[in-house]
Amino acid sequence: MGIEYISDAWKAYKKNFGIILLSVLIVGIIFLVAFSPFLIPAFKGLMMNGKELFAANSINITESFLKNEAGYNALMFNFFVSMLIAFSGILFAGVVTFPFVVGQIALFKECLKKEGKLNTMFVTAKDMFWSAIGLKILLFLIVISAMAMLSIFLVLFSFLAVYSTSATYALSFLAIVSFLLFMLFFRLAGQSMAVNKTNAMEAISESFETVKSNFLEFFSLILLFFFSAIILQQLSTLQYIGFLFSLAILFFINPLANLAYTSFFIKKSKKRKQKK
Repeated sequence: MGIEYISDAWKAYKKNFGIILLSVLIVGIIFLVAFSPFLIPAFKGLMMNGKELFAANSINITESFLKNEAGYNALMFNFFVSMLIAFSGILFAGVVTFPFVVGQIALFKECLKKEGKLNTMFVTAKDMFWSAIGLKILLFLIVISAMAMLSIFLVLFSFLAVYSTSATYALSFLAIVSFLLFMLFFRLAGQSMAVNKTNAMEAISESFETVKSNFLEFFSLILLFFFSAIILQQLSTLQYIGFLFSLAILFFINPLANLAYTSFFIKKSKKRKQKK
């Protein structure tokens, strides 16, 4: 299951190797540029906190806390603010970059058929800019809502620990797995927008229907790339050559996965239209 889509992806990847790597670099650069205004204040705040915590006159964190609880609380507050700035930056950069991600998927669609052109990514990003922004915001709201529901269930399950710890762990595990599986239904929203030129709501609906109708097949495809990335991530800890495996994830596994998901969506979308 999923082998034909990986085969399609591999053929497209080999044929368009240079243009695909260039698109990955461009999307990464756009993300970094969008994130950079948040990076400096966040990093500065973290560095200042670090200097204060490990100042020469502080023997250790525990002693500093006992002697000056107010100062320690202020440091923790500043640390929280710095992390909040960093998170906001990642969120902002993700939203700004998403039109180019949709454009990249349009490029991948082209690569699956013939030789891709980088201009396709920019034209699609321009044409679908506000729709892509809207889609990213909607996806974010879905994630936040689902996480809120997950948190509520986890809190409720924690009360069961008084009666059965194993039941609490089991139910919590099932809740987390259910959350992750639920998020898979929206994984193809970008493909829908790039391939069928849908708006944000249509993209979410089409992604949900496509995954629902082919869940096991899509889930197996996701797992293949997930475990491949996990293996390479573990190898990236090797001394001297570990960075090569990190590059393999960024420039091989990720684009190959997106090519396979795009191939999957195109074929399933055609079948669904034929049935109608």
